[in-house]
Amino acid sequence: MTLENRLNMMTIGVLQGKEHLETIYGDFNENMEQVDVNSKEFMFGHITGMMEVLRVLIEGFEEE
Repeated sequence: MTLENRLNMMTIGVLQGKEHLETIYGDFNENMEQVDVNSKEFMFGHITGMMEVLRVLIEGFEEE
């Protein structure tokens, strides 16, 4: 599988995940405005960790 295919699959997964959460909990941006500081810090840490995982996957990728 090429790097482009992997990135496309991850993008689709992220968009579908966001859509699923918005179906359950409502608009993401509106909810984030109402979240307390500790929860925002947790979310920031979680997203930063996920971005690091993606960076490692992309940098470690060797085109097949």
